[in-house]
Amino acid sequence: MYINFSCKKSAPSADDKNQKEKFKAIINYQGLVNEQEFIALWRKRHPMPELQAMMYCLSFQYTLKECILDGEIVRFSLLGNIYPTFSSDIVDDPKKVNEKIIKDLGIYIKPNKFLESEMRDYLRKEK
Repeated sequence: MYINFSCKKSAPSADDKNQKEKFKAIINYQGLVNEQEFIALWRKRHPMPELQAMMYCLSFQYTLKECILDGEIVRFSLLGNIYPTFSSDIVDDPKKVNEKIIKDLGIYIKPNKFLESEMRDYLRKEK
């Protein structure tokens, strides 16, 4: 179990006068775990009937969704904070600040220091 990453060439920034080659690390995702696969993994760790696990998973999702739609930060002891995010266009008049200038709606997970430390322990550079 590792978080695999590799090196990718990055475009130089506009203010970089040397135009020297730059590189960055990128995650090499190992695949997608869908809801059914997640529930199967959950049941391996916590044996229970499939329907019960599905109901727990759905209940968790509905509750998290309600908190996100209420604009709340949800703090988990193992994961960290989960909260809604967005960016916005910049306008020259406060009267123009409305939902039309909001873009890139999303959900952010900010790992707590324990998960972040554990994630660092699982980093591995692929050759």
